Amino acid sequence: MKNLMKVAGIAVIGASLLLLMSCSGIENPTGVPASPAVEQSTAQHSVHLISLPERLSLERIQPAIGFFTVQTGGQIHTEYSYRVRGGKSVTGDVSLDVDPKAVDHDTFAFMVVNDGKLAIDFYPEGIQFGRPAHLNAHFTGLDFSDVPAGAVVQLYYGNDGAWEPVPAESVTINAATGELVCVNGLISHFSRYGFGF
Repeated sequence: MKNLMKVAGIAVIGASLLLLMSCSGIENPTGVPASPAVEQSTAQHSVHLISLPERLSLERIQPAIGFFTVQTGGQIHTEYSYRVRGGKSVTGDVSLDVDPKAVDHDTFAFMVVNDGKLAIDFYPEGIQFGRPAHLNAHFTGLDFSDVPAGAVVQLYYGNDGAWEPVPAESVTINAATGELVCVNGLISHFSRYGFGF
């Protein structure tokens, strides 16, 4: 009974935080810069994150909240859509699945999709997974005109001013339809992750 009350209390606190963040207009509740330099170099080359088309409306991409337990793991999931020029829209469907026993303690987690670059922030930073979590994402309505022909688009994580490649089962783009699909990106810890070339 004590554990049930503890989990219920944590759920109420987490839901309250999410509600406050979504209603307050705070774009960045953790104080991490919303748009850090995105053309940072790795040991091999300079990485350029894909830009998101500018929104026409004032709606925000809301943060998502999840709860991971040692016994059952968990998931964070968000879907969003917003209008852009030319009567088109951008959509995103992003989820992070955490296996049982991948975390060493029960915890709330937050996922914030960046609204300038194709990047995703996970909080609290520093959470480590005993087994990698799986990032799956599907975006439509993107503009790949800045991606050079033959460039390889892949998943990266921000590592103290540099972008490091992250393994994934696949990251594919369709320039004609503006679609990007990431299947099972292997997330070993919370940080900023982005799609670039």
